[in-house]
Amino acid sequence: MILLILLTVTVVLLMANFLKKKQTGFTVIELVIVMVLLGIISISVYLRFPSSESYTVRGYCDLANTSLRRIQLQAMNDVQTNGSRPYKITVASKKIGWDWDSSQSGMDPLDNTPGCVGVHCSALVEVDGNEEISIALDGNNTQFFFDSLGRPTDGALHTLTFSGGGQVVTLTINKEGYVSECN
Repeated sequence: MILLILLTVTVVLLMANFLKKKQTGFTVIELVIVMVLLGIISISVYLRFPSSESYTVRGYCDLANTSLRRIQLQAMNDVQTNGSRPYKITVASKKIGWDWDSSQSGMDPLDNTPGCVGVHCSALVEVDGNEEISIALDGNNTQFFFDSLGRPTDGALHTLTFSGGGQVVTLTINKEGYVSECN
């Protein structure tokens, strides 16, 4: 606000000086002062914009939210195993994956190849190697399981934390199985 007032006063003084002397243009000093003030204002405005990483962190959290809800629904709709096989969610620093015990259920194993797309891929969320974003599960845990009712089998609250670009976003799975929005 102060910069805006300074800029206004400077422009008024420059115009008054210009009209008083009947000059045909601005002096170099006047042009430099205006350019410096515009530079200061533009820098202060630029610093108020959020970084692109903050949107990326939120995007990965939203992707995890959607993916976890899909696996949760798949566990609840799995009539072939009649609820005897929990769905395992594994969390690493740059990846969230899932798996099932294909030997017990007679179902095909999941596809572990990088870049796999579809419902039979083990990777739910993979952070691009160039991005400084990390994923962590509560405490020292690296995995949890969904039962046939979509609840964590250990009956505990689980929190996924996504951090990067100076921003931390969390996703919570409560003991009843509700997967909250990212915040």
